[in-house]
Amino acid sequence: MALRVPDIGKDLRYVTDAVSQIRKALNGSVPLIGFSGSPWTAGLLQWWKVAAVRIMRGLKTLMYKEPS
Repeated sequence: MALRVPDIGKDLRYVTDAVSQIRKALNGSVPLIGFSGSPWTAGLLQWWKVAAVRIMRGLKTLMYKEPS
């Protein structure tokens, strides 16, 4: 079964309305950058952040223990 392609103007009107309201409130003072992801995406990004910190901590420790 194929996924249905949503009609942006109809099915996702609440999203476009919210973006319009936010852009109007910002009045061009700062750029509006948005991100939308599923819980899986958010969890994966958090996992990657934690893993990267651990890797960098290990590399830093190795760098100080083995400077050559």
